[in-house]
Amino acid sequence: MGNHLNIRWLSTLSLLTWLRVLLKTLIAIEREQEAEKEVAEKKHQESSSSSCGRKRKSLETK
Repeated sequence: MGNHLNIRWLSTLSLLTWLRVLLKTLIAIEREQEAEKEVAEKKHQESSSSSCGRKRKSLETK
């Protein structure tokens, strides 16, 4: 009976380990997506700012 309990404990421990890995992976993916979103927003803000637009236009006309 002790052996059966041991196997059950190991399988539970293994399951918890996999769940932890899965959770950490999902968190990492979410952080990466948030970082990409911030970069995209910064680029959008830079391109939509009027001073940056004027500089770009003056460079194009030269």
